[in-house]
Amino acid sequence: MTDRNKIVYGQWTFLDKDIKSGNMYLAMSLMSDSLEANTFSATVECSDKTILDFERNAPLTYYSRGRQKGIFYIQSITRVGPTEYTLSATSAIGLLIEGLHYGGIYTGQTVAEVLPSICGTVPYVIKMDLRDIALYGWLPVATPRDNLSQVLFAIGASIKTDLDGVLHIESLWNGISGTFGKDRMYQGPSVDYTSKVTQVVVTEHQYVEGGDETELFSGSTQEGDVITFDEPMYNLQATGFTILESNANYAKVSAGSGTLKGNAYIHNTRQVAQDVLTANESNVKTVTKATLVSLVNSYAVTERVANYYKSTQTINANAVYQGENPGDLLSTWHPYDLEAVSSCLQSADISISNTLKSEETLLVGFTPLEQEQTVTYDQRELLVSSGT
Repeated sequence: MTDRNKIVYGQWTFLDKDIKSGNMYLAMSLMSDSLEANTFSATVECSDKTILDFERNAPLTYYSRGRQKGIFYIQSITRVGPTEYTLSATSAIGLLIEGLHYGGIYTGQTVAEVLPSICGTVPYVIKMDLRDIALYGWLPVATPRDNLSQVLFAIGASIKTDLDGVLHIESLWNGISGTFGKDRMYQGPSVDYTSKVTQVVVTEHQYVEGGDETELFSGSTQEGDVITFDEPMYNLQATGFTILESNANYAKVSAGSGTLKGNAYIHNTRQVAQDVLTANESNVKTVTKATLVSLVNSYAVTERVANYYKSTQTINANAVYQGENPGDLLSTWHPYDLEAVSSCLQSADISISNTLKSEETLLVGFTPLEQEQTVTYDQRELLVSSGT
């Protein structure tokens, strides 16, 4: 009989008889306002103690019924018995949680130009219709994952981890890709109902030169020291040491003793609002810290946020897992209305056994908006007097 589950990690292969328990968790934020890593864990029988001499981020591959289900990256191995070990691993998004991306001011650089500095050595592919979208605004010094989330939110894209472990950046498809029928559900499904959102308000950001000069650092430095700023700066000037490299968020300097000065960008904001649903009590959702939302894309972003908040029902159900992925639209059996509804899978918490059992959450009625070509501007005029 063919093994239903198989884990391959380094020199070890674990089959059904070796796998005591396991779990695979898949999730996606449908607005990409945050990026959650998929995870994999399994407790296995292994007589070789050298399994504890692991290399962090080494790949682990999981197969179900002979089909590869994903590549994950080892984060820890815990000994839980004389010959039992728990392997814990994360998806490629998890590799972006650590480290720093130094961000900067963006004045029309394309997504294709910005992504390499964010993703680094983590492999990714991006759909052609997203590559040339221009970015305007600011990214702070943050983790690569957080700044990647900002980019995806600004352009209306999502991210999935392919079976080969590569990140796929694309727009969510608005077509039905499968069914989640009554025959797959276990007993005890539930439906959460959230209060209606009446309006969304998205803050648009603009950064222009013209701020006052500020002393950013004073003292002694060592070769290669990095001085970071709480807000974006321009016109950096050093006395007593040399600026080796810099952008609006930081300066790497030589050894010396002196001062670093710069001028602050003027940060202008504007609020863009859109009504969502009608209710007796006002319930407004705001987006304030998405600093790549600019004059170029603020209305498109606001429309996407409003579209997300139109959905007020979430189905929670235990089911037989059949390979669906977060972001997929499914024709779903509504356990209380007793009819098929369109829903979008948000997460799947899968228990590894002879039959894969998944605890799934599905947002009812959510359909992604079609990606439209963004119209950008290449000229700005500063108005300094009253008038239209």
